[in-house]
Amino acid sequence: MGNRVGAPERLLNNVNRNSNDDDIGYARYYVYPRSSEDLRKWIEDAYAARTSRTKFVCNSNEMMHYNSVCYIHKVIH
Repeated sequence: MGNRVGAPERLLNNVNRNSNDDDIGYARYYVYPRSSEDLRKWIEDAYAARTSRTKFVCNSNEMMHYNSVCYIHKVIH
């Protein structure tokens, strides 16, 4: 799992890992894939998650909007 510093709070609420470093939340956050096989597995997992992990979705934070100020850089990108 890569560095999550720049990820929105709404995403971070859905990326969870247990003490064994296994993903247990709805979302996954990856760095660049090492192989096409890694990428293929991630895509298949994301597709399956639409139905298999819906109980883990946490939408308590407000959605980001177009032309909103970046909470990291305090500017509109």
